[in-house]
Amino acid sequence: MSSTDVRTATEDLGSQLPIDFARGLKTLDHSLDRCLAELFRPLGLTCVQADVLMALLDIGPTSLAGLSEHVIAESGHPSRLVARMADRGLLDTAPSADDRRAIVISLTDRGRSLAEQARALQLKLIDSTFNGIDQQDLARAIALMRRIERSFELTRAV
Repeated sequence: MSSTDVRTATEDLGSQLPIDFARGLKTLDHSLDRCLAELFRPLGLTCVQADVLMALLDIGPTSLAGLSEHVIAESGHPSRLVARMADRGLLDTAPSADDRRAIVISLTDRGRSLAEQARALQLKLIDSTFNGIDQQDLARAIALMRRIERSFELTRAV
């Protein structure tokens, strides 16, 4: 094998690593969603619905825009999701005192109860999953993911 062959093999490996990393993240996200879906199903919640409830548990009453900043939903329209959840008695919506065009979204007592149950299930899964993982390794992985996310944002801005 010549030095040119070695360089090409190394370059090929280098270009494959980001693809493998991205694929690994997607697989991890899919696995997490699948596990959470199983946990939330007995509560009558999808992952997105549980995310909405837990976000409101964390941030309190907020606008649709405020909620959208805290919930990652890949498809659908957030206003329809909120309307469906309000119809189920999980959320209250009221006109905003500051902006008549906006609504304020808050948890009902039933929504708060389900949010607390969903959070307990989520924390139990996270605790068991991350048990034994070095905190410094985890912090480095988070920093790397944030750096890559910023890189994507910069690339999209060009």
